[in-house]
Amino acid sequence: MSRYDRPAFNPSDTFEARRNFTYNGVKYTTGKNFPWRKIACSPRKLRDMYNGNFILSTTATVKKPKKDKKPAKKAEPKAEKPVEEKAEEPKVEELEKLKAEEKAEEPVMSSDDKSNDEDIKAFVNDQK
Repeated sequence: MSRYDRPAFNPSDTFEARRNFTYNGVKYTTGKNFPWRKIACSPRKLRDMYNGNFILSTTATVKKPKKDKKPAKKAEPKAEKPVEEKAEEPKVEELEKLKAEEKAEEPVMSSDDKSNDEDIKAFVNDQK
């Protein structure tokens, strides 16, 4: 954010010198009216002077933000997260039991499945 609240540039406003400067050989002191239309100053040059803080608008008003009348709520202390306990690593015996269970779950090929497998291989070879 800027330090100073200034209205947006509007060339229809009237302007005065914000600081001492010389324009077209005429010296303007702080607070002196800057008649930009009479001295043939272009709106672009006027905007550059406004953005450079050489002049300021005397007719525009700055809208100040409204302050909340309610007092700010105090931040509530955050609840601490419970510390999670690390799970113990499985023991060797438990791992062996798991491996045995996995092997028991694997399907065993029956003799019919083996013959089907051979039939498929023969069919593929015939197609080549």
